[in-house]
Amino acid sequence: MHEAFFAAGADVATTNSFVATPHHAGDRAVPLVTAAARGAQRAARSTAQPLPAMRKVAGCLPPLGECYAVRRDRSDADAAVYEQLAFALADEKVDVLLAETLTHSSEAANVILGVKMASLKRGYRLPLWVVFTLADDATGRLRGGERAAIAIQRALDAAAGAGVLLSGVGVNCCAPGAVDAALADVVAVAEGREVVVYANAFESTTSEWLKKEGRPDCCGTPCRGNPREYVDGVTSEKPPGSAGAPWNRRTGPGRRPNTAGSRRSSCRERPTIP
Repeated sequence: MHEAFFAAGADVATTNSFVATPHHAGDRAVPLVTAAARGAQRAARSTAQPLPAMRKVAGCLPPLGECYAVRRDRSDADAAVYEQLAFALADEKVDVLLAETLTHSSEAANVILGVKMASLKRGYRLPLWVVFTLADDATGRLRGGERAAIAIQRALDAAAGAGVLLSGVGVNCCAPGAVDAALADVVAVAEGREVVVYANAFESTTSEWLKKEGRPDCCGTPCRGNPREYVDGVTSEKPPGSAGAPWNRRTGPGRRPNTAGSRRSSCRERPTIP
């Protein structure tokens, strides 16, 4: 699979470990992450394709519960799991850690704390990309309700405070039109960091899939957490750059969007050990 992406011209492959978490795989999570990283590394270093030195492997740090379930709470337990996953990926010398399909800036904060602890144990800063999933519309909001640019800025601030090397930001796992609507703001707030974007290629949208599965679609409604916090902390936000916006956006040149080679798979698929 990874070799096919590289042959098609991708310069980044993500470890196929999206559901290799304690929630889905229990005690097998770390062995599965290790096996996935080794498989991606073999493909990246293969001499069968040109320019192997230019290829990168991104180690997946996925949502820790059900995919697309909004997690608005800070959690030391979640941070500890991310620390374990990040350490295992670093053991296999991935080029960058990829926290993907996140629904809220608090979820990103848990990732950042975990990566900080793993970096302290490794003795060097592990580079990290943080990528959020968007609602399947043109609002530029995450599934947790925050505007994408505001969530990214909060993640950048959290990483700066923790001393974590947050070298890339972006959006993923949503309708292509949602990416188009949010991309300009994402590039602006990235301030020269890598911009990582990859939309879904499914026949239906995420919202349609959630409805079919009988699961709540949290876009636009406070389906988890305190409704008052949701109203005060999310719906009161103004678009980046608008008068009275509750954060200071620093401008920068941005970077050309970089589409990572991602796998086309259901969030419900369970990994197998090769």
